[in-house]
Amino acid sequence: MRKKNNMPINHNFGQALEEAIRKKFKNQIKFAEAIGVTQATVSRYISGVAMPSFQMLEKISEVLQIDLPMITSAYKPNVDNTMIKLPMYYSEVSAGHGLMSLDTSYDYLHFDAQWLQNQFLINNLNGIFAVRVKGDSMEPIIQEGDIVFAKKFEEDTITSQGIYIVNYNDDYLIKKVQFKSKELVKLISSNLDYDPIEINLKEPAESFNFKIIAKVVGRINTKSFARV
Repeated sequence: MRKKNNMPINHNFGQALEEAIRKKFKNQIKFAEAIGVTQATVSRYISGVAMPSFQMLEKISEVLQIDLPMITSAYKPNVDNTMIKLPMYYSEVSAGHGLMSLDTSYDYLHFDAQWLQNQFLINNLNGIFAVRVKGDSMEPIIQEGDIVFAKKFEEDTITSQGIYIVNYNDDYLIKKVQFKSKELVKLISSNLDYDPIEINLKEPAESFNFKIIAKVVGRINTKSFARV
Protein backbone atom coordinates (compact mmCIF):
# COMPACT_ATOMS: atom_id res chain seq x y z
CA MET A 1 0.00 0.00 0.00
CA ARG A 2 1.30 3.42 -0.92
CA LYS A 3 2.06 5.60 2.06
CA LYS A 4 -0.16 8.67 2.24
CA ASN A 5 1.72 11.93 1.82
CA ASN A 6 0.56 14.61 4.26
CA MET A 7 2.81 17.36 2.99
CA PRO A 8 1.11 20.59 1.94
CA ILE A 9 0.09 20.65 -1.73
CA ASN A 10 -0.27 24.40 -2.17
CA HIS A 11 1.71 26.11 0.55
CA ASN A 12 2.55 29.21 -1.51
CA PHE A 13 -1.11 29.64 -2.36
CA GLY A 14 -1.95 29.47 1.34
CA GLN A 15 0.53 32.22 2.12
CA ALA A 16 -0.91 34.44 -0.62
CA LEU A 17 -4.45 33.76 0.56
CA GLU A 18 -3.63 34.52 4.20
CA GLU A 19 -2.09 37.86 3.23
CA ALA A 20 -5.08 38.80 1.07
CA ILE A 21 -7.52 37.91 3.87
CA ARG A 22 -5.56 40.01 6.35
CA LYS A 23 -5.84 43.06 4.08
CA LYS A 24 -9.58 42.68 3.44
CA PHE A 25 -11.09 41.10 6.58
CA LYS A 26 -10.72 41.42 10.33
CA ASN A 27 -10.29 37.68 10.76
CA GLN A 28 -10.62 34.34 9.01
CA ILE A 29 -14.08 33.74 10.46
CA LYS A 30 -15.52 36.75 8.63
CA PHE A 31 -13.86 35.65 5.41
CA ALA A 32 -15.16 32.09 5.83
CA GLU A 33 -18.70 33.43 6.24
CA ALA A 34 -18.29 35.55 3.11
CA ILE A 35 -17.36 32.56 0.92
CA GLY A 36 -19.76 30.12 2.62
CA VAL A 37 -17.34 27.69 4.27
CA THR A 38 -16.18 27.01 7.81
CA GLN A 39 -13.17 28.67 9.40
CA ALA A 40 -11.59 25.21 9.58
CA THR A 41 -11.80 24.93 5.79
CA VAL A 42 -10.12 28.30 5.38
CA SER A 43 -7.37 27.14 7.73
CA ARG A 44 -6.85 24.07 5.52
CA TYR A 45 -6.47 26.30 2.47
CA ILE A 46 -3.96 28.49 4.27
CA SER A 47 -1.96 25.60 5.72
CA GLY A 48 -1.76 24.02 2.27
CA VAL A 49 -3.34 20.66 3.06
CA ALA A 50 -6.40 21.36 0.89
CA MET A 51 -6.95 23.12 -2.43
CA PRO A 52 -10.20 24.96 -3.21
CA SER A 53 -12.17 23.93 -6.26
CA PHE A 54 -12.17 26.26 -9.24
CA GLN A 55 -15.72 27.29 -8.35
CA MET A 56 -14.49 28.25 -4.89
CA LEU A 57 -11.53 30.09 -6.43
CA GLU A 58 -14.02 32.17 -8.42
CA LYS A 59 -15.82 33.04 -5.19
CA ILE A 60 -12.56 33.82 -3.37
CA SER A 61 -11.53 36.03 -6.29
CA GLU A 62 -14.80 37.95 -6.09
CA VAL A 63 -14.83 38.34 -2.31
CA LEU A 64 -11.19 39.43 -2.08
CA GLN A 65 -11.44 41.51 -5.27
CA ILE A 66 -8.32 39.92 -6.70
CA ASP A 67 -8.01 38.76 -10.31
CA LEU A 68 -8.24 34.99 -10.63
CA PRO A 69 -4.86 34.58 -12.38
CA MET A 70 -3.23 36.41 -9.48
CA ILE A 71 -4.70 33.89 -7.07
CA THR A 72 -3.95 30.76 -9.06
CA SER A 73 -0.43 31.89 -9.95
CA ALA A 74 0.47 31.13 -6.34
CA TYR A 75 -0.12 27.42 -6.91
CA LYS A 76 2.97 25.25 -7.09
CA PRO A 77 3.24 21.65 -8.32
CA ASN A 78 2.60 19.01 -5.67
CA VAL A 79 5.19 16.46 -4.65
CA ASP A 80 4.03 13.95 -7.27
CA ASN A 81 4.47 16.48 -10.11
CA THR A 82 0.86 16.04 -11.23
CA MET A 83 0.19 19.78 -11.47
CA ILE A 84 0.29 21.59 -14.79
CA LYS A 85 0.36 25.32 -15.48
CA LEU A 86 -1.61 26.70 -18.41
CA PRO A 87 -1.12 30.16 -19.88
CA MET A 88 -4.16 32.42 -19.63
CA TYR A 89 -4.10 35.41 -21.97
CA TYR A 90 -5.14 38.77 -20.57
CA SER A 91 -6.79 39.79 -23.83
CA GLU A 92 -10.13 38.35 -24.87
CA VAL A 93 -11.33 36.36 -27.84
CA SER A 94 -14.47 37.58 -29.55
CA ALA A 95 -17.73 35.64 -29.59
CA GLY A 96 -19.23 38.38 -31.66
CA HIS A 97 -18.03 40.47 -34.57
CA GLY A 98 -14.29 40.21 -34.01
CA LEU A 99 -13.71 43.21 -31.80
CA MET A 100 -10.93 41.71 -29.70
CA SER A 101 -7.54 40.19 -30.43
CA LEU A 102 -5.12 37.95 -28.60
CA ASP A 103 -1.80 39.36 -27.50
CA THR A 104 1.30 37.94 -25.83
CA SER A 105 0.46 39.02 -22.25
CA TYR A 106 -0.54 36.14 -20.02
CA ASP A 107 -0.39 34.64 -16.56
CA TYR A 108 -0.71 31.03 -15.46
CA LEU A 109 -3.53 28.90 -14.08
CA HIS A 110 -2.46 25.75 -12.24
CA PHE A 111 -4.42 22.50 -12.25
CA ASP A 112 -4.02 18.85 -11.42
CA ALA A 113 -3.15 17.34 -14.80
CA GLN A 114 -5.09 14.10 -14.38
CA TRP A 115 -8.19 15.92 -13.17
CA LEU A 116 -8.02 18.28 -16.16
CA GLN A 117 -7.64 15.35 -18.56
CA ASN A 118 -10.72 13.71 -17.05
CA GLN A 119 -12.74 16.92 -17.27
CA PHE A 120 -11.99 17.52 -20.93
CA LEU A 121 -11.53 13.89 -22.04
CA ILE A 122 -8.14 14.75 -23.51
CA ASN A 123 -4.89 12.86 -22.97
CA ASN A 124 -2.29 15.31 -24.27
CA LEU A 125 -2.35 18.69 -22.50
CA ASN A 126 0.50 20.15 -24.55
CA GLY A 127 -0.52 23.37 -26.25
CA ILE A 128 -3.53 24.02 -24.00
CA PHE A 129 -4.16 27.65 -23.08
CA ALA A 130 -7.01 29.69 -21.58
CA VAL A 131 -8.63 32.94 -22.63
CA ARG A 132 -11.73 34.87 -21.57
CA VAL A 133 -14.66 35.31 -23.97
CA LYS A 134 -16.10 38.66 -25.01
CA GLY A 135 -19.49 38.74 -26.74
CA ASP A 136 -22.65 36.65 -26.94
CA SER A 137 -22.52 35.02 -30.38
CA MET A 138 -21.85 31.56 -28.94
CA GLU A 139 -24.56 31.61 -26.28
CA PRO A 140 -25.90 29.46 -24.74
CA ILE A 141 -22.97 27.05 -25.29
CA ILE A 142 -20.33 29.63 -24.38
CA GLN A 143 -21.31 32.80 -22.53
CA GLU A 144 -19.69 36.19 -22.27
CA GLY A 145 -17.15 36.16 -19.45
CA ASP A 146 -16.51 32.42 -19.68
CA ILE A 147 -12.93 31.18 -19.65
CA VAL A 148 -12.39 28.78 -22.54
CA PHE A 149 -9.62 26.21 -22.76
CA ALA A 150 -8.25 25.57 -26.22
CA LYS A 151 -5.56 23.34 -27.72
CA LYS A 152 -3.24 24.99 -30.22
CA PHE A 153 -3.67 23.69 -33.73
CA GLU A 154 -0.47 22.86 -35.59
CA GLU A 155 -1.59 21.01 -38.72
CA ASP A 156 -1.96 22.55 -42.15
CA THR A 157 -5.41 21.15 -42.84
CA ILE A 158 -8.35 20.33 -40.64
CA THR A 159 -11.44 18.26 -41.34
CA SER A 160 -13.13 17.63 -37.98
CA GLN A 161 -15.96 19.98 -37.10
CA GLY A 162 -16.09 21.63 -33.71
CA ILE A 163 -15.66 24.93 -31.89
CA TYR A 164 -12.42 26.70 -32.73
CA ILE A 165 -10.58 29.94 -32.18
CA VAL A 166 -9.81 31.30 -35.63
CA ASN A 167 -8.09 34.31 -37.09
CA TYR A 168 -10.24 35.84 -39.80
CA ASN A 169 -9.08 39.10 -41.37
CA ASP A 170 -6.88 39.78 -38.35
CA ASP A 171 -9.72 39.32 -35.83
CA TYR A 172 -9.72 36.44 -33.35
CA LEU A 173 -13.13 34.76 -33.23
CA ILE A 174 -14.57 31.77 -31.43
CA LYS A 175 -17.01 29.94 -33.72
CA LYS A 176 -18.32 26.58 -34.79
CA VAL A 177 -16.28 25.63 -37.86
CA GLN A 178 -18.08 23.61 -40.52
CA PHE A 179 -16.27 22.31 -43.59
CA LYS A 180 -18.69 22.28 -46.51
CA SER A 181 -15.97 21.12 -48.90
CA LYS A 182 -12.20 21.37 -49.31
CA GLU A 183 -12.66 24.92 -50.55
CA LEU A 184 -15.60 26.20 -48.48
CA VAL A 185 -15.57 26.83 -44.72
CA LYS A 186 -18.48 28.18 -42.70
CA LEU A 187 -18.14 29.95 -39.34
CA ILE A 188 -21.33 29.48 -37.36
CA SER A 189 -22.56 31.20 -34.21
CA SER A 190 -24.76 29.41 -31.68
CA ASN A 191 -26.72 32.65 -31.23
CA LEU A 192 -29.08 32.86 -34.20
CA ASP A 193 -28.91 36.66 -34.15
CA TYR A 194 -25.52 36.30 -35.86
CA ASP A 195 -25.32 35.33 -39.51
CA PRO A 196 -22.86 32.61 -40.55
CA ILE A 197 -19.67 33.58 -42.34
CA GLU A 198 -18.75 31.63 -45.47
CA ILE A 199 -15.13 31.58 -46.56
CA ASN A 200 -13.99 30.41 -49.97
CA LEU A 201 -10.44 29.18 -49.50
CA LYS A 202 -9.86 29.38 -53.24
CA GLU A 203 -10.16 33.15 -53.29
CA PRO A 204 -6.93 35.13 -53.78
CA ALA A 205 -4.85 35.25 -50.61
CA GLU A 206 -4.70 39.06 -50.71
CA SER A 207 -8.49 39.32 -50.40
CA PHE A 208 -8.72 37.72 -46.94
CA ASN A 209 -6.76 35.77 -44.37
CA PHE A 210 -8.03 32.79 -42.42
CA LYS A 211 -6.26 30.48 -39.99
CA ILE A 212 -7.31 27.92 -37.41
CA ILE A 213 -5.61 28.86 -34.13
CA ALA A 214 -6.89 26.31 -31.62
CA LYS A 215 -9.69 23.89 -30.90
CA VAL A 216 -11.83 24.68 -27.86
CA VAL A 217 -11.92 21.69 -25.48
CA GLY A 218 -13.79 23.13 -22.51
CA ARG A 219 -14.92 26.17 -20.64
CA ILE A 220 -15.40 27.56 -17.15
CA ASN A 221 -18.30 29.74 -16.16
CA THR A 222 -19.04 30.98 -12.65
CA LYS A 223 -20.83 27.72 -11.83
CA SER A 224 -19.03 24.80 -13.40
CA PHE A 225 -16.58 23.24 -15.81
CA ALA A 226 -18.02 21.96 -19.06
CA ARG A 227 -16.78 20.20 -22.17
CA VAL A 228 -17.79 21.62 -25.55
